[in-house]
Amino acid sequence: MNKFFFFISFLFLLTFTPIFGALDRATIQWFLLSVFSFVFISLKIKTEYLKNFNFLIYLFFLFQIFLSLIYTNNLSISLVDLSRHITVFVLITICISLLNTNTFSFYKLSIIVSIALLFESIFSLSPVFYYIYNNGFNFSLIDSVDINVLKGITGNRNITTASLVIKFPFLFYLFLKSKISFKPFILFLALFPSLSLFLINSRAALLSFSIFLLFIPFYFLFYKRDKIIQAIYFYSPIVFAYIFSLIILPSKSSNAIQNLSSIKFTSESSNYRFELWANALDFISNNLFIGCGIGNWKVESAFYWGSIGSDYLVPYHAHNDFLEFSSEIGIIGGLTYLFLFVFVLYNFFNLFFVSKDLKFFILFFSFFALLIDSSLNFPFERPIIQVMFVLLISLSIYFNHIHNEKEL
Repeated sequence: MNKFFFFISFLFLLTFTPIFGALDRATIQWFLLSVFSFVFISLKIKTEYLKNFNFLIYLFFLFQIFLSLIYTNNLSISLVDLSRHITVFVLITICISLLNTNTFSFYKLSIIVSIALLFESIFSLSPVFYYIYNNGFNFSLIDSVDINVLKGITGNRNITTASLVIKFPFLFYLFLKSKISFKPFILFLALFPSLSLFLINSRAALLSFSIFLLFIPFYFLFYKRDKIIQAIYFYSPIVFAYIFSLIILPSKSSNAIQNLSSIKFTSESSNYRFELWANALDFISNNLFIGCGIGNWKVESAFYWGSIGSDYLVPYHAHNDFLEFSSEIGIIGGLTYLFLFVFVLYNFFNLFFVSKDLKFFILFFSFFALLIDSSLNFPFERPIIQVMFVLLISLSIYFNHIHNEKEL
């Protein structure tokens, strides 16, 4: 097998490892990722990729993380988070070094990502399968649904839906590029992640998912009018999954459309994110260029919640990676991380605009879903999301490098 595809496949496989008694699944996953990264550390690094503008932005972000060790409030906590950043950096470096123009196939990559997507959704839906096995399709027996049982391998339902949405565009690519005989099978597979998304009903994930689905017709109208019927076929399992979710969920439960249409900009509807963001902004305003040190926001934020009490006992994260990094390494560090996302999205959009190649459309919306999740949650802490971050950042550097070489 091609080394790059083996590398990516094994990264995805590590996200399915048992927790081995750990309180947080992410802890054992971070450990395994760090060990796995050192297996490839002797690999010859392709320095021509390291001169890429996106990679330089990422290096500048890492430099500020190292710099924060000088002023950190708690060095032990900072060293733990630093090790995770080093792991991600090493994985990105390995990934771009393994990419080879002669052997890389975006179609094969889409197969690997889609397989991971399928297994994640099956693990998420296992309680539904268990119910059907015992009760058949008589969903009238369900009075209420605890959506936390649908969290699957991640340990958190919001992480599950974010991971599914980030990977879902690759399944769309696989559907369009596969032979006609395989298309019905891929449509069937699309049922599982779609159903999981509609049952869990996470607003952030549904928003990203809806935006992707809304833009699919525009791609075909402008660039592939002769294949627009295929896009219509792709919507069929998604519509079926939505209808099936209405059958499963009790009538008093809100469905995906109701959940999206009822989005309100209130603290309660955002699970107190407004307070978390306000606290982070207050800290940043008072510590503009020197923060509390990488990883230390989980300690500093506790000061702001003394008056809240039982409403929110442990505000572990700011639920916005850009604000959290700004509070820890200063406003320049947070903006650097934000600019990395902006430039990567711009690169994918520009490559799509120039080449009209579907894979850049896919990469743009996959990374856009990651941007949404980074703005509302804390994906850096979750290895299952960081594996996709590693892949998408590496591909942005790889394709941008190829594009620049062609221009020269």
